[in-house]
Amino acid sequence: MVNVRTRLTGGPHLLRFLVLAGCLLFVAPALFAESAASDEQEREAARERYTARETWETIVSLPGKVIYFPFKMLFTGAAASAAYIDETKIVARVNDILESDDGLRALKPTYASRYGAGFKVHQKGLLNPQSKLSLRTAMGLRWRQKYELSWEHVRVPGGFGDLSARYQMLSDESFFGLGPNSSQDEESNYAHEQAAVTAGFGMNLSTSVSWTIQVGYELNDILDGRDTDLPLTTDLYTESTLSGVGSRITIARLGAHLEHDSRNRLGNPSSGGQLSFDAGLAGGLEDDRFGFWRLGVDITRYYHLFYQRVLALRAGAGVVRPISNRQIPFYELNELGRRETIRGYSRGRYRDRDMVLCTAEYRFPLRAEKSKRTGLDALLFLDAGQVHDSMFDRFAIDAFKVALGCGLRLYNRDGETVRFEIGRGKEQTRFYLVLN
Repeated sequence: MVNVRTRLTGGPHLLRFLVLAGCLLFVAPALFAESAASDEQEREAARERYTARETWETIVSLPGKVIYFPFKMLFTGAAASAAYIDETKIVARVNDILESDDGLRALKPTYASRYGAGFKVHQKGLLNPQSKLSLRTAMGLRWRQKYELSWEHVRVPGGFGDLSARYQMLSDESFFGLGPNSSQDEESNYAHEQAAVTAGFGMNLSTSVSWTIQVGYELNDILDGRDTDLPLTTDLYTESTLSGVGSRITIARLGAHLEHDSRNRLGNPSSGGQLSFDAGLAGGLEDDRFGFWRLGVDITRYYHLFYQRVLALRAGAGVVRPISNRQIPFYELNELGRRETIRGYSRGRYRDRDMVLCTAEYRFPLRAEKSKRTGLDALLFLDAGQVHDSMFDRFAIDAFKVALGCGLRLYNRDGETVRFEIGRGKEQTRFYLVLN
Protein backbone atom coordinates (compact mmCIF):
# COMPACT_ATOMS: atom_id res chain seq x y z
CA MET A 1 0.00 0.00 0.00
CA VAL A 2 2.86 2.33 0.72
CA ASN A 3 4.27 1.91 -2.77
CA VAL A 4 0.86 2.37 -4.40
CA ARG A 5 0.21 5.54 -2.39
CA THR A 6 3.56 6.94 -3.37
CA ARG A 7 2.89 6.39 -7.04
CA LEU A 8 -0.53 7.95 -6.82
CA THR A 9 0.83 10.90 -4.86
CA GLY A 10 3.55 11.47 -7.47
CA GLY A 11 1.04 11.40 -10.33
CA PRO A 12 0.14 15.13 -10.23
CA HIS A 13 3.80 16.08 -10.30
CA LEU A 14 4.35 13.88 -13.33
CA LEU A 15 1.34 15.41 -15.02
CA ARG A 16 2.63 18.93 -14.37
CA PHE A 17 6.00 17.96 -15.80
CA LEU A 18 4.44 16.57 -19.00
CA VAL A 19 2.33 19.71 -19.46
CA LEU A 20 5.38 21.96 -18.98
CA ALA A 21 7.47 19.91 -21.41
CA GLY A 22 4.71 20.09 -24.03
CA CYS A 23 4.54 23.84 -23.68
CA LEU A 24 8.29 24.12 -24.12
CA LEU A 25 8.16 22.01 -27.27
CA PHE A 26 5.71 24.46 -28.80
CA VAL A 27 7.15 27.69 -27.41
CA ALA A 28 10.91 27.01 -27.74
CA PRO A 29 11.01 27.05 -31.57
CA ALA A 30 9.33 30.43 -31.60
CA LEU A 31 11.76 31.76 -28.98
CA PHE A 32 14.78 30.46 -30.88
CA ALA A 33 13.42 31.84 -34.16
CA GLU A 34 12.91 35.23 -32.53
CA SER A 35 16.46 35.10 -31.11
CA ALA A 36 17.94 34.11 -34.51
CA ALA A 37 15.99 36.89 -36.20
CA SER A 38 17.29 39.35 -33.60
CA ASP A 39 20.89 38.17 -34.17
CA GLU A 40 20.46 38.50 -37.93
CA GLN A 41 19.09 42.00 -37.49
CA GLU A 42 22.09 42.95 -35.35
CA ARG A 43 24.48 41.52 -37.95
CA GLU A 44 22.69 43.40 -40.73
CA ALA A 45 22.82 46.61 -38.69
CA ALA A 46 26.55 46.06 -38.12
CA ARG A 47 27.08 45.58 -41.86
CA GLU A 48 25.18 48.79 -42.55
CA ARG A 49 27.28 50.68 -40.01
CA TYR A 50 30.45 49.19 -41.50
CA THR A 51 29.61 50.24 -45.05
CA ALA A 52 27.95 53.54 -44.13
CA ARG A 53 30.03 56.60 -44.91
CA GLU A 54 29.97 60.23 -44.14
CA THR A 55 29.35 62.54 -47.10
CA TRP A 56 32.97 63.68 -47.22
CA GLU A 57 34.16 60.05 -47.07
CA THR A 58 31.94 59.20 -50.03
CA ILE A 59 33.40 62.09 -52.04
CA VAL A 60 36.98 61.10 -51.20
CA SER A 61 36.36 57.43 -51.99
CA LEU A 62 34.83 58.19 -55.40
CA PRO A 63 38.21 58.10 -57.25
CA GLY A 64 38.92 54.75 -55.62
CA LYS A 65 35.59 53.36 -56.78
CA VAL A 66 36.26 54.61 -60.30
CA ILE A 67 39.68 52.94 -60.31
CA TYR A 68 38.30 49.73 -58.83
CA PHE A 69 35.30 49.48 -61.23
CA PRO A 70 37.26 48.23 -64.32
CA PHE A 71 38.91 45.54 -62.21
CA LYS A 72 35.53 44.50 -60.81
CA MET A 73 34.06 44.20 -64.31
CA LEU A 74 37.12 42.34 -65.52
CA PHE A 75 36.90 39.84 -62.68
CA THR A 76 33.16 39.36 -63.21
CA GLY A 77 33.46 38.87 -66.97
CA ALA A 78 36.31 36.40 -66.58
CA ALA A 79 34.55 34.27 -63.96
CA ALA A 80 33.48 31.56 -66.42
CA SER A 81 36.94 31.34 -67.97
CA ALA A 82 38.55 31.21 -64.56
CA ALA A 83 36.22 28.39 -63.52
CA TYR A 84 37.13 26.40 -66.65
CA ILE A 85 40.84 26.95 -66.10
CA ASP A 86 40.48 25.91 -62.49
CA GLU A 87 38.65 22.73 -63.49
CA THR A 88 41.55 21.77 -65.79
CA LYS A 89 43.93 22.13 -62.79
CA ILE A 90 46.12 24.64 -64.64
CA VAL A 91 45.86 27.08 -61.76
CA ALA A 92 46.79 24.41 -59.25
CA ARG A 93 49.82 23.34 -61.30
CA VAL A 94 51.06 26.89 -61.76
CA ASN A 95 50.39 27.61 -58.10
CA ASP A 96 52.53 24.64 -57.15
CA ILE A 97 55.41 26.31 -58.98
CA LEU A 98 54.83 29.95 -57.99
CA GLU A 99 53.43 29.47 -54.50
CA SER A 100 53.34 26.27 -52.54
CA ASP A 101 50.28 25.25 -50.56
CA ASP A 102 52.15 25.52 -47.29
CA GLY A 103 53.36 29.04 -48.14
CA LEU A 104 57.04 28.10 -47.95
CA ARG A 105 57.74 29.08 -51.56
CA ALA A 106 56.32 32.00 -53.57
CA LEU A 107 56.99 34.19 -56.58
CA LYS A 108 55.38 37.65 -56.66
CA PRO A 109 55.54 40.66 -58.98
CA THR A 110 56.76 43.89 -57.41
CA TYR A 111 56.76 47.58 -58.23
CA ALA A 112 58.12 50.65 -56.47
CA SER A 113 58.31 54.19 -57.80
CA ARG A 114 62.00 54.41 -56.99
CA TYR A 115 63.23 51.14 -58.50
CA GLY A 116 60.60 50.14 -61.07
CA ALA A 117 58.98 46.76 -61.77
CA GLY A 118 60.36 43.35 -60.94
CA PHE A 119 59.68 40.26 -58.90
CA LYS A 120 60.67 38.61 -55.65
CA VAL A 121 60.91 34.91 -54.89
CA HIS A 122 61.40 33.37 -51.46
CA GLN A 123 61.89 29.99 -49.89
CA LYS A 124 61.12 29.54 -46.22
CA GLY A 125 62.15 26.80 -43.86
CA LEU A 126 65.73 26.17 -44.98
CA LEU A 127 67.78 24.94 -41.99
CA ASN A 128 65.07 26.12 -39.55
CA PRO A 129 61.35 26.99 -39.82
CA GLN A 130 61.86 30.75 -39.35
CA SER A 131 64.56 31.19 -42.01
CA LYS A 132 63.73 32.87 -45.31
CA LEU A 133 65.87 32.94 -48.47
CA SER A 134 64.79 35.74 -50.84
CA LEU A 135 65.79 37.09 -54.24
CA ARG A 136 64.49 40.50 -55.33
CA THR A 137 64.96 42.19 -58.69
CA ALA A 138 63.63 45.47 -60.08
CA MET A 139 64.24 47.63 -63.13
CA GLY A 140 62.82 51.02 -64.09
CA LEU A 141 63.20 53.90 -66.52
CA ARG A 142 66.65 55.24 -67.42
CA TRP A 143 68.18 51.92 -66.43
CA ARG A 144 67.30 52.16 -62.74
CA GLN A 145 67.82 48.73 -61.22
CA LYS A 146 68.18 46.82 -58.00
CA TYR A 147 69.12 43.22 -57.18
CA GLU A 148 69.20 41.76 -53.70
CA LEU A 149 69.80 38.30 -52.27
CA SER A 150 69.11 37.81 -48.58
CA TRP A 151 68.86 35.00 -46.06
CA GLU A 152 67.04 36.07 -42.94
CA HIS A 153 66.50 34.54 -39.49
CA VAL A 154 68.96 31.69 -39.88
CA ARG A 155 69.22 29.97 -36.52
CA VAL A 156 72.64 30.27 -34.89
CA PRO A 157 73.71 29.59 -31.29
CA GLY A 158 72.07 32.16 -29.03
CA GLY A 159 69.90 33.83 -31.64
CA PHE A 160 69.51 34.25 -35.39
CA GLY A 161 71.66 35.54 -38.24
CA ASP A 162 70.97 37.60 -41.38
CA LEU A 163 73.01 37.80 -44.59
CA SER A 164 72.39 40.01 -47.63
CA ALA A 165 74.12 41.16 -50.80
CA ARG A 166 72.75 44.07 -52.82
CA TYR A 167 73.53 45.95 -56.01
CA GLN A 168 71.60 49.03 -57.12
CA MET A 169 71.94 51.69 -59.77
CA LEU A 170 69.91 54.85 -59.10
CA SER A 171 70.57 56.49 -62.42
CA ASP A 172 68.60 59.74 -62.13
CA GLU A 173 68.69 61.04 -58.56
CA SER A 174 68.04 64.72 -57.91
CA PHE A 175 70.16 67.10 -55.86
CA PHE A 176 68.86 70.54 -54.88
CA GLY A 177 71.58 71.64 -52.50
CA LEU A 178 71.92 71.36 -48.74
CA GLY A 179 69.82 72.82 -45.97
CA PRO A 180 66.15 73.68 -45.42
CA ASN A 181 66.24 76.64 -47.83
CA SER A 182 67.51 74.86 -50.94
CA SER A 183 65.83 76.07 -54.12
CA GLN A 184 63.92 73.95 -56.61
CA ASP A 185 65.54 75.97 -59.41
CA GLU A 186 68.95 74.56 -58.43
CA GLU A 187 68.01 70.96 -59.21
CA SER A 188 70.74 68.85 -60.76
CA ASN A 189 71.00 65.16 -61.62
CA TYR A 190 73.41 62.39 -60.68
CA ALA A 191 73.64 58.58 -60.62
CA HIS A 192 74.47 56.58 -57.52
CA GLU A 193 75.91 53.10 -58.02
CA GLN A 194 76.22 50.96 -54.91
CA ALA A 195 77.25 47.42 -54.04
CA ALA A 196 76.87 46.25 -50.44
CA VAL A 197 77.26 43.16 -48.28
CA THR A 198 75.73 42.98 -44.80
CA ALA A 199 75.80 40.39 -42.01
CA GLY A 200 73.86 40.57 -38.79
CA PHE A 201 73.22 38.75 -35.54
CA GLY A 202 70.02 39.20 -33.56
CA MET A 203 67.93 37.87 -30.73
CA ASN A 204 64.23 37.90 -29.87
CA LEU A 205 63.91 39.22 -26.33
CA SER A 206 60.17 38.48 -26.33
CA THR A 207 57.36 37.91 -28.80
CA SER A 208 57.33 41.64 -29.63
CA VAL A 209 60.89 42.85 -28.93
CA SER A 210 64.05 42.05 -30.88
CA TRP A 211 67.49 43.52 -31.40
CA THR A 212 70.07 43.12 -34.16
CA ILE A 213 73.74 44.03 -34.60
CA GLN A 214 74.96 44.46 -38.19
CA VAL A 215 78.29 44.86 -39.94
CA GLY A 216 78.55 45.84 -43.58
CA TYR A 217 80.78 46.83 -46.46
CA GLU A 218 79.76 49.21 -49.25
CA LEU A 219 81.25 50.45 -52.48
CA ASN A 220 79.78 53.77 -53.70
CA ASP A 221 80.25 55.66 -56.97
CA ILE A 222 78.68 58.99 -57.92
CA LEU A 223 78.36 59.14 -61.71
CA ASP A 224 76.76 61.31 -64.36
CA GLY A 225 72.97 61.20 -64.21
CA ARG A 226 70.80 60.02 -67.11
CA ASP A 227 68.25 62.84 -67.02
CA THR A 228 69.42 64.98 -69.92
CA ASP A 229 66.94 67.75 -69.09
CA LEU A 230 68.88 68.69 -65.96
CA PRO A 231 72.47 69.82 -65.36
CA LEU A 232 74.84 67.21 -63.96
CA THR A 233 75.66 67.34 -60.27
CA THR A 234 79.15 66.09 -61.10
CA ASP A 235 79.70 69.18 -63.30
CA LEU A 236 78.36 71.71 -60.81
CA TYR A 237 80.18 70.45 -57.71
CA THR A 238 83.62 69.17 -56.82
CA GLU A 239 84.91 67.26 -53.81
CA SER A 240 85.80 70.53 -52.12
CA THR A 241 82.27 71.94 -52.47
CA LEU A 242 80.21 68.75 -52.00
CA SER A 243 81.56 65.85 -49.98
CA GLY A 244 81.37 62.52 -51.80
CA VAL A 245 81.41 63.79 -55.38
CA GLY A 246 84.17 62.75 -57.72
CA SER A 247 85.63 59.79 -55.83
CA ARG A 248 84.83 56.14 -55.21
CA ILE A 249 84.16 55.59 -51.52
CA THR A 250 84.35 52.28 -49.68
CA ILE A 251 82.54 52.37 -46.36
CA ALA A 252 82.56 49.93 -43.45
CA ARG A 253 79.53 49.99 -41.14
CA LEU A 254 78.66 48.83 -37.65
CA GLY A 255 75.08 49.29 -36.53
CA ALA A 256 72.49 48.24 -33.96
CA HIS A 257 68.72 48.02 -34.35
CA LEU A 258 66.13 47.63 -31.57
CA GLU A 259 62.47 47.07 -32.44
CA HIS A 260 59.23 46.67 -30.52
CA ASP A 261 56.25 45.51 -32.58
CA SER A 262 52.90 45.37 -30.77
CA ARG A 263 50.54 45.53 -33.76
CA ASN A 264 47.46 43.35 -33.34
CA ARG A 265 47.79 42.17 -36.97
CA LEU A 266 50.10 42.84 -39.91
CA GLY A 267 47.96 43.75 -42.90
CA ASN A 268 45.39 45.97 -41.24
CA PRO A 269 46.49 46.94 -37.73
CA SER A 270 43.93 48.75 -35.60
CA SER A 271 45.80 48.88 -32.29
CA GLY A 272 49.33 48.66 -30.99
CA GLY A 273 52.27 50.06 -32.88
CA GLN A 274 55.93 49.89 -33.84
CA LEU A 275 58.94 51.46 -32.20
CA SER A 276 62.43 51.22 -33.70
CA PHE A 277 65.74 52.68 -32.64
CA ASP A 278 68.88 52.66 -34.80
CA ALA A 279 72.47 53.58 -34.05
CA GLY A 280 75.50 53.22 -36.29
CA LEU A 281 79.12 54.04 -37.03
CA ALA A 282 80.63 54.28 -40.52
CA GLY A 283 84.05 55.10 -41.90
CA GLY A 284 85.98 55.09 -45.15
CA LEU A 285 88.31 52.12 -45.60
CA GLU A 286 90.54 53.39 -48.39
CA ASP A 287 90.00 57.08 -47.66
CA ASP A 288 90.15 58.19 -44.01
CA ARG A 289 88.56 61.54 -44.87
CA PHE A 290 85.13 60.02 -44.26
CA GLY A 291 83.70 58.99 -40.90
CA PHE A 292 80.37 59.59 -39.17
CA TRP A 293 77.85 58.26 -36.67
CA ARG A 294 74.07 58.35 -36.77
CA LEU A 295 71.05 57.86 -34.54
CA GLY A 296 67.43 57.42 -35.53
CA VAL A 297 64.08 56.73 -33.88
CA ASP A 298 60.72 55.96 -35.49
CA ILE A 299 57.39 55.52 -33.67
CA THR A 300 54.03 54.52 -35.18
CA ARG A 301 50.77 54.00 -33.26
CA TYR A 302 47.39 52.75 -34.50
CA TYR A 303 44.05 53.75 -32.97
CA HIS A 304 40.67 52.21 -33.76
CA LEU A 305 38.12 55.02 -33.91
CA PHE A 306 34.73 53.60 -34.91
CA TYR A 307 33.31 51.13 -37.45
CA GLN A 308 36.72 50.01 -38.76
CA ARG A 309 38.08 53.56 -39.04
CA VAL A 310 41.74 53.67 -38.03
CA LEU A 311 44.02 56.59 -37.25
CA ALA A 312 47.76 55.96 -37.73
CA LEU A 313 50.16 58.45 -36.15
CA ARG A 314 53.88 58.44 -36.82
CA ALA A 315 56.84 60.48 -35.55
CA GLY A 316 60.51 60.10 -36.38
CA ALA A 317 63.84 61.83 -36.04
CA GLY A 318 67.38 61.29 -37.30
CA VAL A 319 70.79 62.74 -36.49
CA VAL A 320 74.09 62.22 -38.34
CA ARG A 321 77.38 63.77 -37.24
CA PRO A 322 81.01 63.56 -38.45
CA ILE A 323 83.60 61.77 -36.34
CA SER A 324 86.35 64.23 -35.34
CA ASN A 325 87.05 66.40 -38.39
CA ARG A 326 86.02 63.85 -41.00
CA GLN A 327 83.37 64.31 -43.66
CA ILE A 328 79.91 62.93 -44.38
CA PRO A 329 79.13 62.00 -48.02
CA PHE A 330 76.15 64.07 -49.13
CA TYR A 331 74.07 60.97 -49.93
CA GLU A 332 74.46 59.81 -46.31
CA LEU A 333 72.72 62.91 -44.94
CA ASN A 334 69.14 62.71 -43.74
CA GLU A 335 66.66 63.64 -46.45
CA LEU A 336 63.02 64.54 -46.94
CA GLY A 337 61.08 63.76 -50.09
CA ARG A 338 61.04 59.97 -50.24
CA ARG A 339 57.73 58.17 -49.87
CA GLU A 340 58.86 57.03 -46.42
CA THR A 341 59.21 60.66 -45.27
CA ILE A 342 57.05 63.29 -47.03
CA ARG A 343 54.78 62.25 -49.89
CA GLY A 344 54.48 65.18 -52.29
CA TYR A 345 58.12 66.27 -52.67
CA SER A 346 60.89 65.04 -54.95
CA ARG A 347 63.32 62.48 -53.58
CA GLY A 348 66.20 64.23 -51.89
CA ARG A 349 64.39 67.57 -52.01
CA TYR A 350 65.82 68.60 -48.64
CA ARG A 351 69.06 67.20 -47.16
CA ASP A 352 70.94 68.00 -43.99
CA ARG A 353 72.43 66.43 -40.89
CA ASP A 354 69.27 66.46 -38.73
CA MET A 355 65.71 65.54 -39.60
CA VAL A 356 62.36 65.37 -37.83
CA LEU A 357 59.07 64.22 -39.36
CA CYS A 358 55.50 63.34 -38.40
CA THR A 359 52.50 61.82 -40.17
CA ALA A 360 48.78 61.43 -39.52
CA GLU A 361 46.86 58.95 -41.68
CA TYR A 362 43.12 58.27 -41.53
CA ARG A 363 41.89 55.00 -43.05
CA PHE A 364 38.34 53.88 -43.78
CA PRO A 365 37.11 50.73 -45.57
CA LEU A 366 35.83 50.69 -49.15
CA ARG A 367 35.24 46.95 -49.19
CA ALA A 368 34.61 44.75 -46.19
CA GLU A 369 36.77 41.73 -45.41
CA LYS A 370 34.50 38.86 -46.39
CA SER A 371 37.00 36.13 -45.60
CA LYS A 372 39.18 38.08 -43.15
CA ARG A 373 41.98 37.68 -45.70
CA THR A 374 41.81 40.77 -47.91
CA GLY A 375 40.39 44.25 -47.71
CA LEU A 376 40.44 47.61 -49.51
CA ASP A 377 40.84 50.90 -47.65
CA ALA A 378 40.90 54.53 -48.68
CA LEU A 379 43.18 56.87 -46.78
CA LEU A 380 43.85 60.55 -46.16
CA PHE A 381 47.22 61.72 -44.88
CA LEU A 382 49.10 64.75 -43.67
CA ASP A 383 52.92 64.63 -43.72
CA ALA A 384 55.24 67.22 -42.23
CA GLY A 385 58.99 67.42 -41.65
CA GLN A 386 62.07 69.57 -41.65
CA VAL A 387 65.85 69.26 -41.88
CA HIS A 388 68.65 71.39 -40.47
CA ASP A 389 72.33 71.21 -39.64
CA SER A 390 71.52 71.45 -35.92
CA MET A 391 67.90 70.73 -35.11
CA PHE A 392 68.43 71.17 -31.38
CA ASP A 393 69.48 74.78 -31.84
CA ARG A 394 67.22 75.85 -34.74
CA PHE A 395 64.03 73.81 -34.50
CA ALA A 396 61.02 75.90 -35.52
CA ILE A 397 57.37 74.99 -36.02
CA ASP A 398 56.97 77.33 -38.99
CA ALA A 399 59.91 75.61 -40.78
CA PHE A 400 57.97 72.38 -41.37
CA LYS A 401 57.42 71.32 -44.98
CA VAL A 402 53.85 70.03 -45.28
CA ALA A 403 52.08 67.76 -47.78
CA LEU A 404 48.50 66.50 -48.04
CA GLY A 405 47.22 63.51 -49.95
CA CYS A 406 44.96 60.54 -50.33
CA GLY A 407 45.25 56.98 -51.57
CA LEU A 408 44.14 53.37 -51.64
CA ARG A 409 45.58 50.33 -49.93
CA LEU A 410 44.81 46.69 -50.67
CA TYR A 411 45.96 44.35 -47.92
CA ASN A 412 45.81 40.77 -46.74
CA ARG A 413 46.58 39.08 -43.44
CA ASP A 414 50.34 39.12 -44.14
CA GLY A 415 50.66 42.81 -45.03
CA GLU A 416 49.96 45.37 -47.73
CA THR A 417 49.92 44.10 -51.29
CA VAL A 418 49.10 47.27 -53.26
CA ARG A 419 49.32 50.89 -52.21
CA PHE A 420 48.54 53.86 -54.48
CA GLU A 421 48.96 57.41 -53.18
CA ILE A 422 48.73 61.00 -54.41
CA GLY A 423 50.67 63.60 -52.42
CA ARG A 424 50.56 67.37 -52.88
CA GLY A 425 53.38 69.49 -51.52
CA LYS A 426 54.04 73.18 -51.88
CA GLU A 427 55.86 72.75 -55.19
CA GLN A 428 54.27 69.79 -56.99
CA THR A 429 51.97 66.76 -56.96
CA ARG A 430 53.50 63.29 -56.93
CA PHE A 431 52.09 59.80 -57.49
CA TYR A 432 53.29 56.67 -55.69
CA LEU A 433 52.58 53.03 -56.44
CA VAL A 434 53.89 50.12 -54.37
CA LEU A 435 53.17 46.49 -55.25
CA ASN A 436 54.13 43.71 -52.79
